[in-house]
Parts: sequence; structure tokens; C-alpha cells
Amino acid sequence: MSEYSRKVLPILGMDCPACALTIEKRLRKLEGVKDAKVSYMTQSVAVTYDSNKIGIPEIEKTIEELGYRIAYKKYESILEKVSKIFHAKRKKLDTFLLNITILL
Repeated sequence: MSEYSRKVLPILGMDCPACALTIEKRLRKLEGVKDAKVSYMTQSVAVTYDSNKIGIPEIEKTIEELGYRIAYKKYESILEKVSKIFHAKRKKLDTFLLNITILL
């Protein structure tokens, strides 16, 4: 017999009631999710799920794949992402220049 758990997840990025409906429909399609009720007013989703079939990380990932964020999770800022890309490219350029210097 399945034992259901219930968890309320705070969501960031819902701009309208249609956003809430999108999240709700997608979560209800997941195997193991019995019910999902999204509240645009409280910016949260109450999920009832079978913890033997699905876990909170999978539910969070589904919400994130739709373009929303979980309020209690830390995400990289755009500046942090750009900085990482810049440093990675800079490192490749430095290696390239070093190799050319050695060849000359």
C-alpha cells in the first residue's frame, strides 16, 4: 500500500495564474504525484506524492525545467555565470598563448 507525503514548496517567478496552472498540470503528470495544488496568491505548490516512487528533488527539477525557481534554493546569479565563462575562456586563451610562445 502506498504511503503519501505532502510538502509545500515556495516558488519564485510565477507572474500570473496561468503560470500556476502550467506547474500544476506538469506535476500531476509525474509518476508518483497524487495531487498538486499551486497557489498564485501564496506563490507555492502543495504536492501530495508517493515517496516510494518520486522524491522532492525530482519535483523541484520539474518545476525548474519549466523556468521557475524554488525559493529556498540558492541559484547562481547572471554575474557569477558570466564570470565563470570569462575565466574559463581566459584560461584557454592563456594556454593557447603559452603554447604559441613555446613553439616560437
